[in-house]
Amino acid sequence: MEDAWVLADELAGSPMSGALPNFCRRRSPRVQWIQERTRAWVERMRTPDGAADLATIHQHDYAPLLNEP
Repeated sequence: MEDAWVLADELAGSPMSGALPNFCRRRSPRVQWIQERTRAWVERMRTPDGAADLATIHQHDYAPLLNEP
């Protein structure tokens, strides 16, 4: 959903030749951050206490996603 929103935003203000590079520039840091958090979350879940408080861990780790992409 975020990709669609950002791409539509870019296409609304730029021709295709500029919109796609701008889309990648805007999305890459957020996608990389999500991938890193997900890897860390999976590793934490593999520990004996990893599943102790999933809601708190998830809320804390992914809270920055509430910011606009």
